[in-house]
Amino acid sequence: MDEEFELELRMIFLREADANLEEAEEAYLQFSENASNDLLARCFRLAHNLKGSSKAVGYTEIAEILHHLESFLLRLKNKEFAITQKITNVLLGTNDRLKIIIEQLKINPNYKTNYKQIIDEINQVSGETPPLINEDQKPDLKEGDIIVLIDYDKSDKVKNSSDINKLEENKLEENKLEESIKQKNFHNKKFLNDEIIRVSLNKIEILQNYIGEIVIIESMIEEQMSLVNYQSMKNYFRLLIKATKEVQEIVVSLRLVPIKPVFQKLLRTGRDTSAMLNKEVNITFIGENTEMDKFILDELMDPLMHIVRNAIDHGIEESEERIEKDKMREGNITVKASHESGNLILTIADDGKGMNPKLIYESAVKKGVISGTETLTDMQCFELIFIPGFSTKTETTEISGRGVGMDVVKTNIEMLNGKIDIFSQVDMGTEFRIKIPLSVGIMDAFIIEISKEKFIIPVHQVVECLSLSKSNLTYLTGIDNVISLRNEEISVVDLSQGLNIQNKNDEKLKDKVIFIVQAKGKKIGALVDKIISIQSVVTKNLGEELRCESGIVGSVILGDGKVVPILEIAELVASQSFQKNLQKINSRQII
Repeated sequence: MDEEFELELRMIFLREADANLEEAEEAYLQFSENASNDLLARCFRLAHNLKGSSKAVGYTEIAEILHHLESFLLRLKNKEFAITQKITNVLLGTNDRLKIIIEQLKINPNYKTNYKQIIDEINQVSGETPPLINEDQKPDLKEGDIIVLIDYDKSDKVKNSSDINKLEENKLEENKLEESIKQKNFHNKKFLNDEIIRVSLNKIEILQNYIGEIVIIESMIEEQMSLVNYQSMKNYFRLLIKATKEVQEIVVSLRLVPIKPVFQKLLRTGRDTSAMLNKEVNITFIGENTEMDKFILDELMDPLMHIVRNAIDHGIEESEERIEKDKMREGNITVKASHESGNLILTIADDGKGMNPKLIYESAVKKGVISGTETLTDMQCFELIFIPGFSTKTETTEISGRGVGMDVVKTNIEMLNGKIDIFSQVDMGTEFRIKIPLSVGIMDAFIIEISKEKFIIPVHQVVECLSLSKSNLTYLTGIDNVISLRNEEISVVDLSQGLNIQNKNDEKLKDKVIFIVQAKGKKIGALVDKIISIQSVVTKNLGEELRCESGIVGSVILGDGKVVPILEIAELVASQSFQKNLQKINSRQII
């Protein structure tokens, strides 16, 4: 990792830590009013997230403090003892100390703190706090019993009276340090604030939604302007469209971030996991500058970490075993990010032992996941690992064996309207392929017509368009259509046939248009009746009833108010329903 990138990563962490600690302080201050389970869970999550981030960038001292704080909050969450004013004071004090450390690190990246003293204070209050007594645990007191009351706060003062001077000295030093930081960090903060400001993602989403409404209104105006001949107004309207387009691109770019920081955290996760398991593993990253929506990036972190951990634990063999198999001593994992036809493609591949579908099937039967009477393909056997509670591990470890993880992976991917596929060969390795739409609301698209019905094809899917009358279309056996394009043969499918919406009064064949799209390195031709226009459109999510339809990935509201489906050509053509419709039509032609 180069020094420049390490510094950039740490500065990102320090900014995130500022926001995290501010939110934690707000939560701690609510303890005196209502220390609900949700509030405690929120505090625990904040400490846990910041601990993970601090470990990833190498701030082990902060991580150690947060580890003890996290354990303490977990005990509070589990109601092992009541929350007192003293506990709230310690939590706020610890939060203040962490703020000081963060501010000092902005000035001096090599700053070291007396973190053990902070940990001792957390441990001290957790050890001295009386346990919370439930109603059924109260002692059955009888007349004549002697009750002894202990004032914990006073006993603590007596116990620590010898250390009062020392504590006052420490407090004085902290006050001096805070003042020093304010003076030394003034120019640094001013620079940071000039360069970067934190903006809520929710505000950007609201802004983007309004731009989407403007785009819809523009399409309505365009619909009406086509009915009049007012050239001057049309020229002004084109300027409006151009300005809106530029604002739209800026807003979309605000949400885009490179995947590089995620790769860096995966590298740390991989190193820690391989060290814990005593395995030698090399992790290679490709496409670190690939950009994606910030929301997608955040949601992908956990799934990618689970997959990398599993690849090391389940996939990569011990060094001796790899040598016996004539493999390199060190295992290899490759993580790649790229864009393909408007989708984010992530692949995580290892050269380990691979998945044995037969063993997965047998393990699933033993655990009662399946009955054992089913006939499953290899791909279907691989899918079993996503079932909650399923694991091929016989022993539970800190890393795996609990049957949780891979089900979370699939759930998170599907929440992003994505899909995950597994390809594996025994002793050759395993590859996970994740495909997630990149669209974030507004995009350029072709509005097309098929048998009098309108559809949307995003511009980013299309390699090129051809007029059928000017192309060299060849028929093979009366079933498959093939076009010869620059000495390359490309299979062509008629979308009207696959969608089963053929019209008897169809457009003449020679007037149709072929869209060339690319999927998994292979080109496909899609035949449509005509292109109506090319314009910016606002995408809308599908309802639950349509999400099962392969190849339909969203919808668009046109200027005339009609809702039109968005087609994912490659996925549509590969779907079972599309292929069945083609086979029916072809069988009739043969007869």
